[in-house]
Amino acid sequence: MPKLIQMIGKKFGKLTVLEECEERKHNEKLYKCKCDCGNINYIIGSELRRGKRKSCGCMRGNPIHNMSNDRIYRLYQNIKQRCYNKNNNHYKDYGGRGITVYNEWLNNFQAFYDWSMSNGYQDNLTIDRIDVNGNYEPYNCRWVTRREQVLNRRNNVYLTYKEKTLTLSQWAEALSIRYNTLVTRYNRGWVINDILTKRCDNKSLYPHQVEVLGGLYDHKSAGIFYDMGLGKTIIGSIKATSYKKPILIISPKSVCSQWIEHFKEWHNEYKRYNLTNKKEFEAYINDNDNLKVGVINYDICYRRSELSKLTGYILILDESHAIGNINSKRTKAIMKLKFDDVLLLSGTPATNSDYMKLYPMLKLLGLKMNKKEYEDRYGNWFMMELNGIKFRVLSKVNSYKNIDELKKVMYDLGCRFKKTDEVIDLPQQRFIDVPIKPSKYYKTFVKDGYVDCGECEYISSSPTTDMLYQRQLCNSTEKLDMVKTLLESTEDRVIIFYNFNCELVLLQQLVSKLKRPLSFVNGSEKNLNCYNNNNDSVTLVQYQSGSSGVNLQKANKMIYYSPPIKSDFFEQSKKRIHRIGQDSKCTYWKLVTTNSIEQKIYNTLDLKRDYTEELFKHEV
Repeated sequence: MPKLIQMIGKKFGKLTVLEECEERKHNEKLYKCKCDCGNINYIIGSELRRGKRKSCGCMRGNPIHNMSNDRIYRLYQNIKQRCYNKNNNHYKDYGGRGITVYNEWLNNFQAFYDWSMSNGYQDNLTIDRIDVNGNYEPYNCRWVTRREQVLNRRNNVYLTYKEKTLTLSQWAEALSIRYNTLVTRYNRGWVINDILTKRCDNKSLYPHQVEVLGGLYDHKSAGIFYDMGLGKTIIGSIKATSYKKPILIISPKSVCSQWIEHFKEWHNEYKRYNLTNKKEFEAYINDNDNLKVGVINYDICYRRSELSKLTGYILILDESHAIGNINSKRTKAIMKLKFDDVLLLSGTPATNSDYMKLYPMLKLLGLKMNKKEYEDRYGNWFMMELNGIKFRVLSKVNSYKNIDELKKVMYDLGCRFKKTDEVIDLPQQRFIDVPIKPSKYYKTFVKDGYVDCGECEYISSSPTTDMLYQRQLCNSTEKLDMVKTLLESTEDRVIIFYNFNCELVLLQQLVSKLKRPLSFVNGSEKNLNCYNNNNDSVTLVQYQSGSSGVNLQKANKMIYYSPPIKSDFFEQSKKRIHRIGQDSKCTYWKLVTTNSIEQKIYNTLDLKRDYTEELFKHEV
């Protein structure tokens, strides 16, 4: 192992080493040195040790640098040329406007070099005048990226849209559209709305989509928490593609294929990989192209250890509330990913208004608090003791505190919220409760804990199974007859939501008898051909597979054959028909078995809460 040489305090000729600098030159250490004459220089250590530098240059009468081939020296010469050489192509924009170079820099490169090393010079940066009408002098100059410098030009065109002002270059980046396209539209006199909303492929963005993309320009990572139907997918994909980096999307299983189709339609220049397929997963991992997108579902992502080794990509979490449990395997795996920036998409980020579930998402966006600090700051807790064990419980009354502060923290982290009625006037929704009498099988099971239905027996054994069996036993002949009556009353498209396979079988038989075209969305099949092509079609949708990520606004009639126990499934299902593109009033029929578990579930869902086993045990 090479021996480390202590340089601080040593003297080389007339130069005394004062300190080691953080900056490097040619990957070598730089040292701040003071010459006996008083000048300060920044010198590579190897030049000192080999005797190449013994003074600031005063020994020869002029400071020397031996850097005529270095980039920083060329930049220095270019500055002087455009300010003082009338034959220089850029003289008219600099010297011709009276711009000069700081006297101490003009004939002393070493002074310019020392200032640069002390003020953040790197080989990937360029010098920029803060006041474009000011001179090249220490208090008006800085080292910036070329992108930052472009934004400080005199001839920039600024457009203000929805109270957000950006240059054309910034709008082009925010909207992932070619800069020259926006310039051409501007020069042709297009109105601002058309300049920014029109895409190059005859597609258009809605004003609220342009607004959020512009508003999030300064946020690399963001949480786009918009109601379903407002185009989170489009917003997320446009922002992600603006970085020109590989993209990894983690989404519910039911919408993986939709992301692939979305990129095919909106961003066809990207290679598309379905990462649930092992061969495509390997191809994505080995593909070095920046313009690629891979889609995988939450249930698989934590089993793919190779993902934790990827770097330099943009991560999109669709339905990001799926990582609300910080202790789940999927959440732990996602928190370890080495992405550059992350985009969170969800219509219900705080499921059941549980602000504690926001913590993993905010942590991904850069929240500095640890879990304990977050819980203490925003939750009202009290101590309980059970069997000698003490533990914290979140108060059920006034569960949260400092909510306004939390909202500001989320805004500063790049979270944006939007409700449908804020941007679009959608048609009215009408909900109709249709009472259904409980079957004799249901009553018998609730009373005796046992019932024989002929084809199967239901035996009470635990709260979990009792809750499941009661829900299944609400499936009755009278309920099926009501569905038949409703379907016979209309020749329009109808969407029916259900829970269990036994319900699917009966509904499928009923629709077939009525000779209505039939489509399916469930865990094993998604076929919307009849829905798309037949005005009188019936579409059977299982909550878990189709309550989100499916657009069914060609229909305006929905039947809830049975209720889900998850509030977000219920709320999301309503948006399948009540979304952008819907022109007609939406009608929802809820078939409610009276004096049953279904009635209790609907009452809980109306409060936007999940119906849990704890509630069931309490009510029993």
